[in-house]
Amino acid sequence: MELTVNPEGMFRLDFDAILDGAKRQEKIPPSNKGEYATASLAHMFFDSHVLRFIRTNEWVYESARTFAEDYSDDCFRYLRTAAIEVYRTQENLIAVNKKVEDLIDRINKEGALKKVGEINLVKARDFNKLVNFSKLNKELQKITNTFREEAIEQEDTQVWVTLRTIRDLYEIILPRVMYVVRRVIKVMDNFQVSSSDEVLSGISSYLDWYESKVKKSHALYPVLHKLRPFYRVARNVASHHEGFHWDADNNMVILEDKSTKLRVHVHEFQQNYRHLLYLCDLGVRGILSAFCGRDKGELSNELARKYAKTFPENFPEGLPGRVKFYVT
Repeated sequence: MELTVNPEGMFRLDFDAILDGAKRQEKIPPSNKGEYATASLAHMFFDSHVLRFIRTNEWVYESARTFAEDYSDDCFRYLRTAAIEVYRTQENLIAVNKKVEDLIDRINKEGALKKVGEINLVKARDFNKLVNFSKLNKELQKITNTFREEAIEQEDTQVWVTLRTIRDLYEIILPRVMYVVRRVIKVMDNFQVSSSDEVLSGISSYLDWYESKVKKSHALYPVLHKLRPFYRVARNVASHHEGFHWDADNNMVILEDKSTKLRVHVHEFQQNYRHLLYLCDLGVRGILSAFCGRDKGELSNELARKYAKTFPENFPEGLPGRVKFYVT
């Protein structure tokens, strides 16, 4: 049965679906344990506070309207470019990984695997370490080398694409979300209003304010404070012509920016990306859901139309059924 939702419901469904994505990630490698908890804290903050104050507080609602009118297009452009590039890169990597799995099974039947039993690889290219090439015929040797080259190419591409997407999220999407979030925190904690609340600032300004005002127990603190040094360096390196190195032999991503050098395991690197993605996706979808629920006008209808058009066929988000637009 096809769902019928209004614009508020459309954004809300995707807002809630982010938690499902975090739960799926925890079922992949054991190192992802705790990812769902981080996403849940952020979801709870947006649901209980950001969305609530957009509905009930005029000053916060004003920021949500500015977000909808002036900043949502930037977010949709991101979905059409960076997010889709990450998705397609991931799809290509999954296809290569499946080919490698089938090849390992074939090699195993030929008795040419050095290891028997369960096999857990950090990345697909490492499968060649398990192969006894002297026991392979020329055809399988050729296929093995070809598949390894494909895996190397896709893995390298994914790491680089992820780095650039972190930059876009941190530099473009997060400041626009924080434009609304800062007003919410100010209302919640009775902080003084300032002229800077009226303009979109760079991310450093928002995070400096956040770190000086909120407690370590705040729901967004694990991402906005603890991971800030990583995101800052990753953003800078992604914008420079040097400073990035993918040490595939040791599964380490190396980011070097001036005097700062980070060595991050590839699993942690990808997880840090997802933490930022969860926060930004929750922000964009949550803010627009609450705005549409209060606005119920043509701007809300137009947001829904634009949002639906940002996703390619088979993308695992987007229009969940049919939208019933508001009557204006």
